[in-house]
Amino acid sequence: MSELHKKLGQRIRYKRQQKDFSQRELGDRVGYDQRAISKFENGTRKVDAIALFAMADELNCSMDELNPFG
Repeated sequence: MSELHKKLGQRIRYKRQQKDFSQRELGDRVGYDQRAISKFENGTRKVDAIALFAMADELNCSMDELNPFG
């Protein structure tokens, strides 16, 4: 995957850890399994817009905060 996906995944992981959520817990909250969250965070799976909006909502952050170039 691209550098963009890796950086986005790092932002998601950082925000998830700030909220003290496990990958499984975040996945349950946004309708994905733990493996999908892991792949998002590692940049090996593209994050679709719906998942990104759901994660931002559950992590109580803006889309700008997840923006890897922000």
